[in-house]
Amino acid sequence: MMSIMMPIMTLVLSLTNVGIIMIGANLIANKTMEVGNLIAFMTYASQILFSFMQLTMLFVVIPRASASAARINAVLHTKPSIADPEKSETKTFAADAPVSLNFDKVTFKYKNAENSVFSFTKFIKNSKLTISK
Repeated sequence: MMSIMMPIMTLVLSLTNVGIIMIGANLIANKTMEVGNLIAFMTYASQILFSFMQLTMLFVVIPRASASAARINAVLHTKPSIADPEKSETKTFAADAPVSLNFDKVTFKYKNAENSVFSFTKFIKNSKLTISK
């Protein structure tokens, strides 16, 4: 809908300007109108038509926003499939102890997906190594 609405509205705006210029050129040639009045009339007509263009865009954008809001609400109201354990173990480390994070042969794939989102054989992150800031 939007792919056809914009060109049509732009065509209407342009054809209106061409019509105003053609009629205004005849009036200016007959010395019944000044150039400044023609430019002012074109400016007012363009502003009015541009306002109508924005109004028609609302009729395209509002249903899209409504559908997006419905999808967002569906995601927000989805119960997570991963549950926290009832009792979690907490480990404490000394402040100066070397800490590292190791992953070995990790892949991640969404449910019902054909391909993995990511897959790597080994990932090691030491406490002294900065990945991103």
